[in-house]
Amino acid sequence: MDPELATLASTASATIIQLAVTDSWKSAKSAMVRLWSRSESSRGDIIEADLEETRGEILAAPIASREAVLEDARIEWQSRLRRLLVSSPEAVAELREILEEFTDFRDSTSSDSIKMNARSSGRSRIYQLGKGVQRNG
Repeated sequence: MDPELATLASTASATIIQLAVTDSWKSAKSAMVRLWSRSESSRGDIIEADLEETRGEILAAPIASREAVLEDARIEWQSRLRRLLVSSPEAVAELREILEEFTDFRDSTSSDSIKMNARSSGRSRIYQLGKGVQRNG
């Protein structure tokens, strides 16, 4: 398989799994269903049900095992997306567009800057921690 397609499938699966636990889920799910429906018209309903099942498994997982469930789901959807991209090359451009649509989500969850405000008076102290850098004031 073309390494570029493998990377695209990997990125897309990670993104869709991240979106499964956000307010953007409905939009992301709809975009993925449209992608599959255009390539394999009979699979739209199946993909929608499978995406909802995946989301349900993630949400139902105990916190202690949630990372493992997320990774399993990511691997499953990466495999499905890879097969779709190989069988339907026209889906590549659409999947890239879907990823661009949700780039704002990914950027907002991995931002390099954090803005924090605090006020103190008298002899009080403020301790703030953001991304591992401690500021005392």
